[in-house]
Amino acid sequence: MSNDLQEFLFSIFDLTQEENTIFREAVTHSSNGILPNNQRLAFLGDSVLKLIISEYFYRRHPDWNKGKLTKLCGGENESNKNFADIAIKLELVKYMDIKNPPPAYKTNETLNAEALEALFGAIYLSRGFEETKRIALKYIIADVEQFKDDDLGYLEWINANSHGFVVNCNRQPNPNYLILHLASCNTITGTPTNGKSWTLDYIKICSLDQNELEKWAQQQVGGKLKHCPICKP
Repeated sequence: MSNDLQEFLFSIFDLTQEENTIFREAVTHSSNGILPNNQRLAFLGDSVLKLIISEYFYRRHPDWNKGKLTKLCGGENESNKNFADIAIKLELVKYMDIKNPPPAYKTNETLNAEALEALFGAIYLSRGFEETKRIALKYIIADVEQFKDDDLGYLEWINANSHGFVVNCNRQPNPNYLILHLASCNTITGTPTNGKSWTLDYIKICSLDQNELEKWAQQQVGGKLKHCPICKP
């Protein structure tokens, strides 16, 4: 396996020597005409990713019916285009072993989608479902959610995403007060003191990806995040 790929994987988690073989398979393109290649892992990863995405929206939106869940999951988040867009953003093809690349392979939808699926198939086999879920939610569902006058929704998000991040800010966000917390920080969870609300005087901006919150702070408020001195995100 290439040093570039190892460096990329190390940015996601600590890779063990024993895992090299399966990740080498994940980046071997079928056009090479050798076995094993990444097709079987792509098949597995596709199923795993669809389960993770479906579970996320099922738990996040208990009021949604089957039709709405199917439309969002199947039509947007689970699509080849979405998987390909993420793979292109991560530049996965530069880590692949492709002896006979198709035209415009760096932006080829099928090739990039299968690269992402195969990578997650390998992660699932080597690290199990929960670790795969943690990484998938970070890279595939990295949206920003705002909670205002909605303690119930906020606490549901916290409980479902304890590894996420929360920005505490004024009701009208001020660039001088944007405090970043870990979602597990005890200063923003549980029962608020003196019977107050978590999302009345202050609002909560939540995401599974810290980078998304940093972009939100810069683009929407024109400020920078300050880190909570207690949880130290």
